[in-house]
Amino acid sequence: YGSVFEAFDTERGERVAVKRLHHTSPQALAAFKREFRLLSKLVHPSLPRLHELFAHEEAWFFSMDLVEGHALAAWVLGRELSRLDASQTRTDGSSSPTSASGAPAPERALDEAARARVRLVIDQLITVLDVVHGSGIVHCDVKPSNVLVRPDGRAILLDFGLARAAGPGRFAGTFTYAA
Repeated sequence: YGSVFEAFDTERGERVAVKRLHHTSPQALAAFKREFRLLSKLVHPSLPRLHELFAHEEAWFFSMDLVEGHALAAWVLGRELSRLDASQTRTDGSSSPTSASGAPAPERALDEAARARVRLVIDQLITVLDVVHGSGIVHCDVKPSNVLVRPDGRAILLDFGLARAAGPGRFAGTFTYAA
């Protein structure tokens, strides 16, 4: 329901990412503001810092740290994103092969270096999700396309658009990746 682009924040004097809400229905706007409020109170090295929620004319935005990195699958496989074969790029932004049903295809055997990168990312995601859940928030959409890996190997968990307060509620997320 939103798109993210790079911008220059003149007040901060730095490049930032800006997320723009596409549809301003009351429900979409409430979810957008909820995402900002939930994530803005969290601080962790594997989360982008949120800066400002604002509107311009009829459009709503929020700014946050710009995360430069690689798609999770590309990083695990030790590939540059630009070198990925187009047939391996899914429409959801992840870069793993899919079956005819759209489900992830069975993984090929990973070499030891790739397995070490997987362990590194999993450890980081466990740590950040512990902080997220400990603050009473459920991300609801943890999947490869919502993780970027910076050049230094730090995994960043993104897209809290479906996040909600912990507790009973309706299903939200990507069914293929749901627990």
